[in-house]
Amino acid sequence: MNEPEVFLDLDRIPSLATCSFRRFDPGEYHVTRVSDCDVLLLMLEGELIFYEDGKRISLLPGQWYIQRAGLSQTGGEPSLLPYYYYIHFHGDFSPEPRHPLPLAGRFEPGDFLPLLQRLDTAWWTDGSGVSRQSAFFDIFAKLEDAVPANPVTGMIAYLSEHLGEELHLSDLAREFRYTEDHIIRLFRRWKGITPHQCILELRLRKARQLLETTDRDIAAIAAQTGFGDPSVFYRAFRKDTGLSPGEWRRLRSGVSR
Repeated sequence: MNEPEVFLDLDRIPSLATCSFRRFDPGEYHVTRVSDCDVLLLMLEGELIFYEDGKRISLLPGQWYIQRAGLSQTGGEPSLLPYYYYIHFHGDFSPEPRHPLPLAGRFEPGDFLPLLQRLDTAWWTDGSGVSRQSAFFDIFAKLEDAVPANPVTGMIAYLSEHLGEELHLSDLAREFRYTEDHIIRLFRRWKGITPHQCILELRLRKARQLLETTDRDIAAIAAQTGFGDPSVFYRAFRKDTGLSPGEWRRLRSGVSR
């Protein structure tokens, strides 16, 4: 049975260990090792070849790859004059993080080179911790931007615009031309919840906003956020916050009664 695909969890802040540019000599092999760090490789020139737990990996310019800690890497065959930037770091990985970064992808070297040089200068000239971490995080943020957009983002925007209406999975299937089963899988992968749970979260979030920023009565807020029955809204709100809508409003406004 294949292991599930995993992603770097960008909600859990990675920590920088070391970094540098690296250029191979002719005929040089990738080092044999089991690293105690995760390693981000950003290819700039040539071809880097290594075997990871027996699987051949070939990286070309414009490709990035994360070698996870604890995996065995060997040379196997010489690389072809690779030039790349490596970042050793400690990260968290899981199959379904809310903000995932794949273990491999493509990037524009010209766009990234100023960031890599900035991090390298901060690291090797003993720059401040702030300057190092800023460049380090900016690289991961730019990689996240380079990943194809989260397909659930548009669906959530659609749901947010129609909270006052009856919403069904079939509405999303029709609007975005996916099957209902595929939409459920996308939500579980990208959000860790079902579409139904997401709709409830959005409705309760909007209700909290309206309770805090308007004087509308609770029945009107329930209707505006898609709860046809105020008693259903009351139960859902209390389950989510531990307070009734009225209690929550008084607490947020600082009114004792």
